[in-house]
Amino acid sequence: MREQGATHAISSHGGKDQAFVTELRHLLVDVGRCRLQHIRPLARMQEDLGIDSFTAVEILVAIEKRYGIKILESEVNDIVTFHDLVHFISHKVRARKR
Repeated sequence: MREQGATHAISSHGGKDQAFVTELRHLLVDVGRCRLQHIRPLARMQEDLGIDSFTAVEILVAIEKRYGIKILESEVNDIVTFHDLVHFISHKVRARKR
């Protein structure tokens, strides 16, 4: 039940945001070697997706390059789930566009 709410929260902003979520999912598959079917909103980055600290850095560098943003190490401490990642990156991208 909670998973559905989180899915709705991610995808309720329309097609553009859904494309963004899909792009991030594929980035986790390509860079993080995660299985696409395991990347759900409440999937925990370490425990559920198997992303270790080295892989997390690789993913963050790829995100920085893809979206033209800078991510500080201190900013990522609260990213636990895929939903957290989507929320964090979308805010960084929107802030950059202002």
